[in-house]
Amino acid sequence: MGVEWNSELPDGRKVVIRRRGDDWLVRCGDSRARSDDLEVALARAILADTDVVAHGLDPANGQQTPARKRKAAGDF
Repeated sequence: MGVEWNSELPDGRKVVIRRRGDDWLVRCGDSRARSDDLEVALARAILADTDVVAHGLDPANGQQTPARKRKAAGDF
């Protein structure tokens, strides 16, 4: 039996996270993603649901891009 968590992003989008066996299933809006790594599943679902967030994260691994890290740190 899987476990489910419900949350909300700062912009108000709903996120549903499920654990099934070794996999994480994440739904954000109309997007769904699956991975054995929770961070990867979250990034994929969130990035697939919006074009704006995709500019700040590397879709390959869900990490912030170097430019986004500098901006977040205040180093423009």
